[in-house]
Amino acid sequence: MSRRSINLPVPQAEGKGKGKRKGKHHVKAPVAASAPAPATATLAPVSSGGNGSMLFDGTFDSGLTNYPDQFFTAGSLTEINSNEEQYDISSSDDPGDDGHYRGDLSSSNIYPAGTAECTTVPIQFSDGLATVSNSSWLQFAEAKDATATLAGWGMIVDSDEDGRNELAIEFADYDGNAPAWTSSPIDTGIHTVSICTNDASDSSGEVYGIWLDGVRQTFNHGSSSGSQTLSGFAIIDDGASSWPLDINDYTGGSPAPNQLTHGAPLVATMGSNDRPPEPAGGWNSF
Repeated sequence: MSRRSINLPVPQAEGKGKGKRKGKHHVKAPVAASAPAPATATLAPVSSGGNGSMLFDGTFDSGLTNYPDQFFTAGSLTEINSNEEQYDISSSDDPGDDGHYRGDLSSSNIYPAGTAECTTVPIQFSDGLATVSNSSWLQFAEAKDATATLAGWGMIVDSDEDGRNELAIEFADYDGNAPAWTSSPIDTGIHTVSICTNDASDSSGEVYGIWLDGVRQTFNHGSSSGSQTLSGFAIIDDGASSWPLDINDYTGGSPAPNQLTHGAPLVATMGSNDRPPEPAGGWNSF
């Protein structure tokens, strides 16, 4: 199988990020049958972007020079423009030879342990995305290096009890890597998922907040359900001094084929207003 600039070690059976998907054990109230609600369904006000210093503007070029570690099969990633990279993942895209069909772009180590930083990941899913089953996963971003077993934090697509796809954020050392937050059912619009943490490599780890389309969210699963912050566990969980950002389309074997478009991710210091960076065109833009 042809590969392009594969600098990461070949993943073991657990894969380079998510690990084996556990059966979901979160319970959500039933939703009356209706057209799927957009992921932005909330009454909370939309905030302006953070005022921290920009550390990483992950634009795309023909050589993907912002991403020194690349792990994908030739032809599965396409640059639409400098702010959009399309991932088309099928059962032919198995660079790790483990049945976890995927493509990954990893930055340099932009998350130093113990430093408060905020990340915004613009994402759009194609129409007709199949339901992500309980036995699989679809991850689109993570903080993780190549040696860690699981991501310190991961942004994924999950499914609710009615089989509708939803966004989720999970942490390796919170609630057994089960989702700490899930959204309403997702649509095919452009959305941004943001997180601010201190990237600690010990139990001083803190998650200062998560945002969907500029709206601060409340964790709705696990022991800290109802809170807007988490603490007491490592973000960088393998003893490393710093970690990269990996934007990906990483499955547990399904759904494949699938298509998603990544916008250029943004990483900034956490400024005095304690908010994540906002794309130049607004929260629902690339």
